[in-house]
Amino acid sequence: MASQIAIIGGGPSGLMAALLLEKKGFEVQVFEASDKLGWTILRAGNGRCNFSSSKLSADEYSHSKEIAPVLGSTPEQDILELFDNLGLKYTLEEDRYYPASMHTRSVLEVIMREIRSHESITIHTNTKVERLVRYDKASGVQAIDNDAYPFALFDEEHNILCEAEQVIWAAGGSSIKDFAQQNALAHTKLTPLLCPLKCEAHILKGLSGIRAQALLKLCDTSYQSYAEEFGELLIRSYGVSGIASFNLSRKLKEHSILVIDFAPDMSMNELCAYLDKIIANNPGIDYAHLLDGLLHPDLGRRIMELTQDNAECILFELEPKRKSAKKAVYPPTRIHVSAVDTLVVASLVKNFELKVLGTTQLESAQVVRGGLELREINLESFELKRIPKLYVLGEALDVDGACGGYNLAWAWLSALRCAEQFK
Repeated sequence: MASQIAIIGGGPSGLMAALLLEKKGFEVQVFEASDKLGWTILRAGNGRCNFSSSKLSADEYSHSKEIAPVLGSTPEQDILELFDNLGLKYTLEEDRYYPASMHTRSVLEVIMREIRSHESITIHTNTKVERLVRYDKASGVQAIDNDAYPFALFDEEHNILCEAEQVIWAAGGSSIKDFAQQNALAHTKLTPLLCPLKCEAHILKGLSGIRAQALLKLCDTSYQSYAEEFGELLIRSYGVSGIASFNLSRKLKEHSILVIDFAPDMSMNELCAYLDKIIANNPGIDYAHLLDGLLHPDLGRRIMELTQDNAECILFELEPKRKSAKKAVYPPTRIHVSAVDTLVVASLVKNFELKVLGTTQLESAQVVRGGLELREINLESFELKRIPKLYVLGEALDVDGACGGYNLAWAWLSALRCAEQFK
């Protein structure tokens, strides 16, 4: 009879581990608390599923020194071989691998297609594993460190879901906190990452949905920059979103200030010269339209409003009109552009400040920082040091990577390295 393995968590690492272990002759049962499998796969890459990178490096992960051996010498090729065997056609866009279909469901479906073809893999959705212990039918629940007995998985009603000789915990989020506390394992606080930055953002009201290519810097209260990213910025009513802000969310410190450069390809002198030329060529131009050729007109007008001494009054007086006339031509402000100092305007364009309040909620995050501390496991096998035959993978561990396929790559590789140890 084949050995029984239970996998808790139907995300990318859990599903990949199930496939790899089935190929080694194990019977596998997967338990997923929600009604959906692979939801983190479906959310990846803005609906296109950036499932890996061509430049995988430990430097792009937290705990880079510890996890470098897990990546190995050919991590990109190892992942592509997994998906070649699953029949996924893929394409490389810059340094990011996507399915050729450019649709996230293609990645999940090739995994599920393989899973459905094997009777030795059983999937249980809407099934939360509440507790995991060693269990002896003759004498009752045993201490979890007594590996003479198999594991028993209990649901919320204290019923046994199954018994297994070996268990893989691949569930992230709050479940890993409960798991760690039940078994006296060290874990770190869970923090949403690769998500929008929540800001003190009243000056962004009415601008939600505007996109721009910008340079974003995180600064301390002394305006010393400690992290920066260039890329697409998406303004939201609560702050900023987009890949650049996602990557900065991994480096955010308390009491930070976000400084946005909306003209990163121009120096301050070049920008001032550009503005002076527009003023010279357009005598009598209304100040509200000075930045129309450089920025989204709504964003440009907002910056021009902020140059005025009564900026706060202007912002809130115009706000109701802005909602009812979103696509209309704004009425003239009757403020002549000659009253505007171009250096002040250029400074706002290149140093647009927002006070950062933190990251947004867990639901909007592509990944969560925190989880089981790496010192609790043997990274060659992902087996817990103090609980034999119990393994922890993927997002359940305190490892997170940059935006661009790194976190899914960690899920695939942790599953692969773990499965390689099973005989």
